[in-house]
Amino acid sequence: MIISCPECSKRFNIDQNLIPEDGRLLQCSNCMHKWHFVIKKNEEIIEEPIKSEEVIIENKNQEKKINPSQEFIPIEDESVEKELKREQKVINKVKKKDKKRNKKNKPIKLLNMIIVIIISVAALVIIIDTFRIELSKYIPFLNPILDSFYAIIADINSFIKDLIR
Repeated sequence: MIISCPECSKRFNIDQNLIPEDGRLLQCSNCMHKWHFVIKKNEEIIEEPIKSEEVIIENKNQEKKINPSQEFIPIEDESVEKELKREQKVINKVKKKDKKRNKKNKPIKLLNMIIVIIISVAALVIIIDTFRIELSKYIPFLNPILDSFYAIIADINSFIKDLIR
């Protein structure tokens, strides 16, 4: 019979005899998602074997390749089943928290970029000022540019001091 993973919709061919009436915990080998699968009475059972890389078309726009070598991994122990359910709940909570964090981090990334640019420009100015005399031999207009830059910084500093008062 063909079973599809509820998480990634990957379809697999699995022997019907491996699933008891009360169901079984399965694990998708594609996305490693785990869930409890029960055969429904009204569900159609397809007994035809699937050929390697056979294509099943669900919608006109969507087609899925099925590889029979990848199968679900049945899990026997009930305690393991309970533990896996708990782990799945924890994973879902972590995913929700990560989505919230990602939304909050976007403006911070822009702010971080601006801070890095300001620090880089300041470091470049300090390096140029350190080698001012040597560089002025090759770039004669460097001294007036640096002098006017320092005057602008002093003006901004006095402007901020006036705003604080």
